[in-house]
Amino acid sequence: MAQKTFLTLVNAVLRRVREAQVGTVTENAYSTLIGEYINDAKIAVEDAWNWACLRKVINFTLSAGTYTYDLSQTAIVGAGNELSERSKIITDPYYNTALAVDNTTGNPYYLRQYDIEWVNRQFQLMSTHPDVPFPSIFALTTTSTGVVVNLLEKPAGTRNWQMVFKNPQVALAGDSDALLVPYQPVILLATNYALQEKGEEIGQPGNEAEKKYLTSLADAIALDSSQSPHALTFWPD
Repeated sequence: MAQKTFLTLVNAVLRRVREAQVGTVTENAYSTLIGEYINDAKIAVEDAWNWACLRKVINFTLSAGTYTYDLSQTAIVGAGNELSERSKIITDPYYNTALAVDNTTGNPYYLRQYDIEWVNRQFQLMSTHPDVPFPSIFALTTTSTGVVVNLLEKPAGTRNWQMVFKNPQVALAGDSDALLVPYQPVILLATNYALQEKGEEIGQPGNEAEKKYLTSLADAIALDSSQSPHALTFWPD
């Protein structure tokens, strides 16, 4: 499916609410407002499904004696791989386990995710914290900038970890910024927001706008899921 630019999306909504199209998103106060609705709708659509286009494989290296790894930092994940505060690890739907492995050459094994309260409590209960050659237990926390991996066990040395995240796109800002998720439900939901602002959410216009959005979203999810019915389809070889 071809990607749509921010400007194209804004004009698509303007046409649907019977307003003049613009040459730039911030051309006037109303087009700027529609741009806000586009970004609000984008977030809603992103949150509705683990879209294939938003899945990101993150590789990082454990260092001896280091318990925490901030995956929003370029120094840890490399430029262009930074995760945001909206990023979520993907769970294998068949086994209900996080898509996380230690893939150090010669010693691959799956990792185990626990909640941060459990990890912190176990850490406090441990009388000593010996070096562990094959650490496997982690918890994730979210900061204002991104995701942090918190280990229970102290790594004895260098290990290579790999995780698969859903990494939502940052807000669209420039006219040429391209939307990653399917555009039709974004346009239709933003149109619904615009109709509400105009006071047309009651009655036929609002009902039809919401119905079209929900149908479009369901169709897009069905298509995406048929192309990747199993999350592990996106696990690298």
